[in-house]
Amino acid sequence: MQNLFYLAILFLASTAKAAVLPDYATNTYQNHELTRAEQKCIDEGYKITYANCPKQTAPDEKCPHHDNYYKSCSQEQWCRNNNYTFKAEDCKAPFFPFKMCANMQPLYRICKEDIAKSCEAQGYTHKDKCQLTEKKCPFSPDYGICCDNCPNYAYAIDAIPAGYIAQGETCTTCAGIVKTNVVPAPCEGYLSCQYGPMSPQTPACQKAQTILYSACKTSSDVCKEKGYIHTSCPPTNDIKDCPENPNFKLCTINCLKQAQADHPAADVFGNNEVDPIVNIANTELRSLIGMAGPECQNQNRPELTLHINQRNLDMYEHLFDRNIENLNFKIIFEEPFPLYANGSLNNVKISVSGNIPECAFEARNTKISGVVSFNNVPKLCSNFQISENSKLLSTGDIEGIVTMAKDSSLGLKGSLKGGLKAHSYTEIFIKGSLEVSDNTNDSGEAESIVLGCNSKAKIQGGIKADTSSIYLKQWTSLDTPSIKLKSISDNPELHNTLSSLHMYKYVKIFNADGDTVFPLAENNNPKCDDMYYIHLGSATDTSKQEFDLQPANLLNDEWQCRSLNIKQQECN
Repeated sequence: MQNLFYLAILFLASTAKAAVLPDYATNTYQNHELTRAEQKCIDEGYKITYANCPKQTAPDEKCPHHDNYYKSCSQEQWCRNNNYTFKAEDCKAPFFPFKMCANMQPLYRICKEDIAKSCEAQGYTHKDKCQLTEKKCPFSPDYGICCDNCPNYAYAIDAIPAGYIAQGETCTTCAGIVKTNVVPAPCEGYLSCQYGPMSPQTPACQKAQTILYSACKTSSDVCKEKGYIHTSCPPTNDIKDCPENPNFKLCTINCLKQAQADHPAADVFGNNEVDPIVNIANTELRSLIGMAGPECQNQNRPELTLHINQRNLDMYEHLFDRNIENLNFKIIFEEPFPLYANGSLNNVKISVSGNIPECAFEARNTKISGVVSFNNVPKLCSNFQISENSKLLSTGDIEGIVTMAKDSSLGLKGSLKGGLKAHSYTEIFIKGSLEVSDNTNDSGEAESIVLGCNSKAKIQGGIKADTSSIYLKQWTSLDTPSIKLKSISDNPELHNTLSSLHMYKYVKIFNADGDTVFPLAENNNPKCDDMYYIHLGSATDTSKQEFDLQPANLLNDEWQCRSLNIKQQECN
């Protein structure tokens, strides 16, 4: 019997829209011939009347030709005919469907309000069961979220630390703080970069305490950014491997190595040294000053301290026969051995001390360029050749001939004993005297002492010319207290026995003593190319051999004039 009941239920469910149609329809209300409209309905399949539908169904889909004929029997229509018109989705919270249709169709008589059910469905609890937070059910303040201190939840939902995300359920404290637990942010597709991101603009993601990036630098990228761009370096460079990748190197020019490579015949010094070992086969001695390239600019001039004694005499005796540039020397004579200086000195400063020999430096000829100075050297026994725009300074005497190129300078605190041949535009200061004895003065044109045109000279100790000739070229100024001319004969043809003084145009000889200037001689005669005086002495009478030109003993009518085959308007 129970099985028959379920079969009946299934049958009714399968006929929710229409019951089984009879073979023909009969009018149960009255017997009469079918009208044309009724017949048309039957022909089109509208064969159902109210009398044909089972219990709890109703005719549905009315024929358009006649109101008593329908196509099917419908449970839904029966429900609607009995005022079951609401579907479940028509009822919105806090309303719920109430009183379902008797034939179990999902249609309801009304939507009935149920506050408790609505709030509980949304997770809210009645106030009688716990203390509520400030967050209440929208349908009733009697329902809300139960609160506590949420001890099993680590962070407030709005205070999750960077690098983490919320995980799992939340919990609201009695103060209304929503708390949750966290896990590290997944940062999928991001990488841990050993050497940092590809650029400052590279997208980043923080996972816990670690910053991850979408693209990373390689060790080679970092090396190149730091300047380690080479895989090999020249032999004159210092090499530093990149810490991140030793295959990349920083090549820094080693100025000392570079100078040694550029000057293979030189001993090169970059720093101060004491008794340095030098290669006696080399021909040069130099510092790093003057090297090309910005890396080796602004070098200091090193000082070499040399102890001169028997032990190292072989190494240092001919040291100054080399070409020496941009070095300072501190020479300590432990034994009085003189040094030879037949080389070329360019920007060199020499100071001596100790057991200094009478001639600390001896040479046939020493070439000077740049600024060269000798300090505390009593005597230099050498001829000197001063290059153009160069300067020679010494605190002692020079015993030799000094030849000066154009625009050069000479400064002596001692005396010059030998000879002076100065080109044009030179400047000369000699605190001592200038003494010349020229036994090669074998013609009237021989020049033992020459001051080129436009030269300026101050010789505080005076000039002594022994059988020598003095030539002062045009526009030269000479400041000296006296000029002594010594001749050992009175024969004008014996030139090597005579001394003479020649002044070209516009030459001035004077003695400046403080603010007082004493004129000695001047050629201001535009028609006199060479105003000269030849002193005729005596071979036997020594009192007649010398003439001393000074403020108290001037030459007046003794001067002679002659024409020259040069244009004195130019310094040629």
